[in-house]
Amino acid sequence: MIAIRRARREDIPGILAVFAHDEHGGHREATDPAPLHVYETAFGRIEADPNTALYVALEDEDIVGTFQLQYLSGLIDHGRTTAKIESVHVLERRRGQGIGKAMLAVAIDEARRAGASAMTLSSNKKRLRAHEFYRDLGFEQSHEAFRIAL
Repeated sequence: MIAIRRARREDIPGILAVFAHDEHGGHREATDPAPLHVYETAFGRIEADPNTALYVALEDEDIVGTFQLQYLSGLIDHGRTTAKIESVHVLERRRGQGIGKAMLAVAIDEARRAGASAMTLSSNKKRLRAHEFYRDLGFEQSHEAFRIAL
């Protein structure tokens, strides 16, 4: 049975393990992890931000997935709030077992409760199976995302 809850500080090593085992990488945690205090500081910023929440998916006490949910209020579309889901990861060996679907269902429910009128996500272009998964859940590929390192 999968349980999904907000992440706690003691979940940091388990979350990092999920990132480190990702086959597409994209996260330096796999090859160049930072000292734990760096992640604890980042977790503190997430925890203090009322518009951001980090979640974990657990089987028994093991972290098998994670995602981050953020809210952005704007003036466009009559002042709508948009939810953004980021860093959606399920352990590779656990994919295809409904964990990602359960995580997205929680994220969508939370976003609706928060008054968001839309949810966005971005995904690495290499993650073709993930793109199919998102489309199957009703997400439409509507924009191109751009990024610049600062």
